Amino acid sequence: MTDLLGTTEKKSAFNPAQQPKRVGDFNITKMFLTPFNIDIINDEEAASGIDLTTVAWHELNLYEDLYSPIVSGDITLTDTIGMIESFPIIGEEKLEISFSTAGATLPPTAVEGGTSDITPAAPPPAEAPKDITNFFRVYKVDPPVQVTDNSRTIKLYFVTETQFTNLLSKVRKCYPTKQTLPNTNQSITDKSYSLADMARDIFYDFFIGAKKPQRQPKAIKPFLIEPTRYQAEMTIPNWTPFKAISFLASKAVSANPNTQGANFVFYQTLQGFRFVSVETLMLGGFRLYNEKFTDVAGLEQEGYGNLKGNALSGSAKENNSSHLPIFDSTTLRDISAEKPFVATYKYMPANMGENKQSSFDSVTEYSLVESFDTMKNLALGMYSNRVITHDLIQMKVDRKDFHYVKPPSQIVTVDPNTGGITSTINEEEGDPEKTQIDASVSTEIGRLCSDKADFLGRPESHISLVPTTLGQGAALRLGPQKEISIVQDNKLQARRQNVKDRTGFAINEDIKENHVEDVLARRISQRLQLDSVRMNFSAPGDSSREVGDLISFDYPSENPTIASSSGSGAGHKYYSGKFLITALRHKITQDEYTMHIEAIKDGYRSKITGGFGVSTPTVQVPNPITGLTGDDENLNSQGFADN
Repeated sequence: MTDLLGTTEKKSAFNPAQQPKRVGDFNITKMFLTPFNIDIINDEEAASGIDLTTVAWHELNLYEDLYSPIVSGDITLTDTIGMIESFPIIGEEKLEISFSTAGATLPPTAVEGGTSDITPAAPPPAEAPKDITNFFRVYKVDPPVQVTDNSRTIKLYFVTETQFTNLLSKVRKCYPTKQTLPNTNQSITDKSYSLADMARDIFYDFFIGAKKPQRQPKAIKPFLIEPTRYQAEMTIPNWTPFKAISFLASKAVSANPNTQGANFVFYQTLQGFRFVSVETLMLGGFRLYNEKFTDVAGLEQEGYGNLKGNALSGSAKENNSSHLPIFDSTTLRDISAEKPFVATYKYMPANMGENKQSSFDSVTEYSLVESFDTMKNLALGMYSNRVITHDLIQMKVDRKDFHYVKPPSQIVTVDPNTGGITSTINEEEGDPEKTQIDASVSTEIGRLCSDKADFLGRPESHISLVPTTLGQGAALRLGPQKEISIVQDNKLQARRQNVKDRTGFAINEDIKENHVEDVLARRISQRLQLDSVRMNFSAPGDSSREVGDLISFDYPSENPTIASSSGSGAGHKYYSGKFLITALRHKITQDEYTMHIEAIKDGYRSKITGGFGVSTPTVQVPNPITGLTGDDENLNSQGFADN
C-alpha cells in the first residue's frame, strides 16, 4: 500500500514539536460535577461541586455513533465519602469534562513557527487539535458496589446536555410556511426550504431560539449542515427535534454534484453536530465546502436574517451559542491534491522496534466482525430492488428498478452436469428509462461481489410500495384541470379546465415533488453496502479523531509469501484500504488513553479475481470526482501498488 500520510497531512492531536512521554498519554484539565437544582446550590450543607480529578476515578468512557444524535458516556469512581447521599447525586447534575492527547497544541497557544524552546514549532491552526470540552447531564447511577467497609464503587452515566432539551420539546410545524392572499383562495410561500434549511431551522428554534425550554442552556457546539438538493415540503407531526432532523436526513440528497447516492446521516461527535451525506464524508467531508456568507447583509438578503447571531462564527462566539454555518453548494473547493482520508493505521505487534511517531498510528488488536452475507443482502435489496410508486391524485402507477451491478446484455451459464458453457440474451435487462445503476461514491471503487454473480439483476427480490408526487407540480398547479364532457356523436371526452373555488377565484397551489423515485432505492442499497464489511480495532487515543473520519487501515494479508517476510508488503487484497469510522469509544484510565473504533468499508480495493494479486476494479458508471472509467486506470491512481 502507498497511501501513507505525512506528519503534516494528518488530522491528529499528536504535536511533533511536543511529543508525549509515551504513547497513550493524556491530559485531563477538568472533570467537575455540579448540581442543577437551585435549592441544593443554596443549601449551606450541600457541596457546591466535586472536582472528580481529585477523586479516585478508574475509567472514563465517551461514545460516538454515526447513527446517533447524542454523545453518551460513563465514569467509574471509588466513593469513600458517601457521595450519592451527601452531595447528593440524584440525576440532576452537570458534568464538565475537558481533555486532550498529551502534548497537543491547544488554541490559543498554537504557534505556526517557533523560534525558541518557549515557543516551539507547531502544526498550522487548521491542523492543530482542540481541547475537547463538553458539558454533560448525569441521568443514571448504578447501585454502589461495596469494596470495603468504608469504600464503594459507583458508576455514573451521562449524556450531552442537548438530549434533555430534546426530550422536553416537540416539533409541530409544516414546511414551507404559507400565508393566504386577501380576498382569494390563493397562497404564496413565505419562504421555500430545502431539507438542510429545515434541519437548521428546527435546531435553531429548539436549542437556541424562542422555542427552547427556558430552564435549558443554549447549545454551544457547532452544527455543520451539508446543502441538500431540491426544495421540499414537509409536515413534522409532534416529534422531538432530534427525531425530526433524523427523519429529514432519511429523505435528503446532497447538493454536491459529485455524489450520486442518497445516504444522509444526522449524528453528534465531541466536536459538534453533523447533517451530512456519507458519500461526502468519503470525499473529504466539509473540507469540500466554503461558507456562503461573510456578513449580516448577505444573510438578510437571502432570508437568513434570523440566523445572524449564529451563521457567522464571530457572532456565534460572542453569543456563546452554536455556530450554524451556511455552506455554498454552487462552488466546491478543489481538494484533489489532498487525500480524502485523515489518518493511517497499521497492525503492529508489540515490541516490533518501531519509533514513537509510528506507534501513534499502531494497532495491536483488531477483528473483522462482519463480512459478506449475500443471502441477507439479496433479500433486503442491496443487489437490486424495485420501487413501485402510486399517485392517488393522478391515478397512476409506475416503477423504478435499481441495480448494484449493471445487468449484462448476454448471460453466460455453466451446465452443472456437463460443464458446458452457454450464452443467451438477457431478457430481464429491463427498461433503461426505468432503471438506476449504482453510481454512488464508496470507500473503494471495487464492487462487493463479482460482476457475474447469479443473484444479480432481479429487482423483484425486494419491492417497496410508496406514494409519489411526481409530476403533480406541473399538472395540478392550477387545480384539477380535466372534466368529462359530451362531444360530437355523443362521445365522452376529458377536457382541460381551469378550476375555481366557490367564490370565483382560481385555485393556485405550489406542489413540490417528494423525489422518492430518486432516493428510496439507492438508500436501501447504500445502507446495506455500509454493513457489508465491518471491523473493530484498538489504537492509541487521539482527541482529534471523531465519527465520520475517513481513515486508511492496512489489514494484514494472508499471503504466505508476505507472512514469511515478517508481514512486510501489501495489505489484504480486499480488507485493506479506506474505512469510514461509524462508532468510536474514547477510553481513559489512570494508565492510558485508547480508542476502540468500529469502521466500515463498502467497496474492495481490488477486482474479484483469483490469487493474491491486486487487480484494478472496473467502474460501470464513471464518477465525475475521479473520472474513472474502468481498466484504463491503474492502482497507483487510487493510492495502492501491487507489490
